[in-house]
Amino acid sequence: VKSLRGTQFRIWASNVLKEYMRKGFAMNDDLLKNNGGGIYFGELLDRIRDIRSSEKV
Repeated sequence: VKSLRGTQFRIWASNVLKEYMRKGFAMNDDLLKNNGGGIYFGELLDRIRDIRSSEKV
């Protein structure tokens, strides 16, 4: 990639992929911190509850 913007994107994408491979998931921290994550946060809570309830069986 020859442009500065392209290089920045590659660095960001590589970091997201590394986090996903290490943890098994990736979260949008900025979205959650800036009150823009109302629906996103609710969906995450629903998924966590579903996972937790399946562990109890």
